[in-house]
Amino acid sequence: HSSQPILLLDEPEAGLAGARRAQLQSQVTQARARGAAVVWVAHETVSDDEVVVELGAARAADLDLQTQAGEGPTRLFVPNATARGRPLPELSLKPHQLTWISGRNGSGKTSWTRRVAGLHGPLLGLRLDDLDLGSSKAAQRSAAGLCIYDADRPSFAALTVGEHLELLGLGAEARGAELERWRLRPGQSAQTLSGGERARLAWARVAASHPRVVWADEPFRYLDARTARQVAKVLERRRAAGASILLLDHPEGPSRALGAPLLELDTPEMI
Repeated sequence: HSSQPILLLDEPEAGLAGARRAQLQSQVTQARARGAAVVWVAHETVSDDEVVVELGAARAADLDLQTQAGEGPTRLFVPNATARGRPLPELSLKPHQLTWISGRNGSGKTSWTRRVAGLHGPLLGLRLDDLDLGSSKAAQRSAAGLCIYDADRPSFAALTVGEHLELLGLGAEARGAELERWRLRPGQSAQTLSGGERARLAWARVAASHPRVVWADEPFRYLDARTARQVAKVLERRRAAGASILLLDHPEGPSRALGAPLLELDTPEMI
């Protein structure tokens, strides 16, 4: 019998970057110094000499992606907006474009994503090709071809995994193939999914649909290296088919593999 405290941390750095990661790691180090045992479960390793089992992490080196400028008229126009009290610049994306935007915790990435998705009220001036989506609901924007990836809001809790793909109009055979590809069980309730499973389900929906725009907030969050490479292939296929692809990520995130970001939300000036 031992009174030694044990900290079991499941992906504690998910969604954190920079100073907040350093603060968390400092607090864990202090806990260990006071005698606590720490079990740190994550894709990304913190201390190489203390790893018991390494599962693999999504890193920039895993991604075969490059920024693509796009061509033709504007596909998606996003007007000036605010998120969490921060001003956000207007944004134009073209067909076949693949780019990313950098932003640290609290810079407004997720709030901006949810405004564009239609979850935080209207966004007057939002246009997708010739469609005015400013006052439309989230379901209308999705039906128009605006595909929003948000790993923390990907699913309907009352549905099974298979039913999520059925909503896209996929037949039984196509659903089965897609779920096998993403290592998901069709009968599992969405509310019992882990963070990684929710992310894979969200990407399965992207892969099985034909969006005109893919807007992805922290696209590689919760993903291991294998799944990140799979996502990169999906993004490139969709871009080659004409979709506009926008990724929002931390400055240190895997999206930096694309090269310089289109803009930085911390200092929102075009680069």
